[in-house]
Amino acid sequence: MLYTFEKLEDFCDLLSGKRTIYLAAAGNYGRIVGEYLNYRDIVWQGYLDCNEQLHGTIINEKLVCSYYDIKFDDRCVIVICTIMRSKEIEDMLLRQGVNDENIVRLNNRLLFGWISYDLQHPEKQIRRLEALKDIGKKYKRCFVIGTGPSLTIEDLELLKEEFTFSVNSIVNCFHMTDWRPTCYVAQDPDARDEIEKYGVTKLTRECKYVLFAVKSGLLKYAGKMENIYYYNSMDVPYENLPSFSSDATDIVYETSTVIYSVLQLAYYMGFQEIYMLGIDLGFSCIRNSKGEIRRCGEKQATAEFLVSKTQQEPIYELDRIIKGYTAARQYAKDNRLILKNATRGGYLEELERVALEDVLKRRL
Repeated sequence: MLYTFEKLEDFCDLLSGKRTIYLAAAGNYGRIVGEYLNYRDIVWQGYLDCNEQLHGTIINEKLVCSYYDIKFDDRCVIVICTIMRSKEIEDMLLRQGVNDENIVRLNNRLLFGWISYDLQHPEKQIRRLEALKDIGKKYKRCFVIGTGPSLTIEDLELLKEEFTFSVNSIVNCFHMTDWRPTCYVAQDPDARDEIEKYGVTKLTRECKYVLFAVKSGLLKYAGKMENIYYYNSMDVPYENLPSFSSDATDIVYETSTVIYSVLQLAYYMGFQEIYMLGIDLGFSCIRNSKGEIRRCGEKQATAEFLVSKTQQEPIYELDRIIKGYTAARQYAKDNRLILKNATRGGYLEELERVALEDVLKRRL
């Protein structure tokens, strides 16, 4: 059953007093929720997960079981701790006889953001973002680099003298080039393992600024390196277009891609011109607003030299991503700023296109 909570206490009130509580999906969000239930002294039984490698392991002092190991009854409440495959899990539980009202399914990540914030109390770290306010005015323009298949090492080499933002798996190409993003940004907890494998200390030495979302699971590095900053991202529901933040010390809004957050951060930092590169939107596995997942051809989402060999096929919320870029375009227009797409090819047509070479000819 799809639940919407107005505040975190509503979620806690729903679970308080329940005799049997399981968390479905023992990934990063499931671990965060489990930690929070322990923090709030809410009694729960354990995790349910399809990954056989996790079965029998202990996470947050609780056992991870298969969905088929548990005999469900009317007193059993199951909280689905994932977004992308939440509808699949709900359908599987219904087939096993679990009552619809006993399945807590969420359609956005707002609850997970609340929980991360409440667990970590990051207010002091977020205020440090004030030091980055308007630093972009002396540069005027910047480049926001995604990880789409059109991205090349040759293009990255062209941007060595520019102020650049990039994200997540871009670290997988660092052994191929001397280029490094001026500002590296990571938001989703799923990126944490990749970042820590590369090395957070190494990252802070190579990039001038490193920005992590509070919910990334990387707040433990706060205070250890001076150039790490934190921001609070929230997946706030909306009807037409998502909100676009002008104050990153307050909130940064999500739309299922970290690039949308980067645009808000870049404008907060004072950049007047943003050019996007490697934003292809070539997604072959898409989740719609109803939670249904469909395949649409064999499009490639990520440049081959950035894909981890152990990476599962990602699922994307294309409609939400496009709405985010549409909202960013409107914000730029309203504030007389520039936002253009310098991606070579791809499917993003909501932003005016420009050739990378033409931008670089106009040296500032």
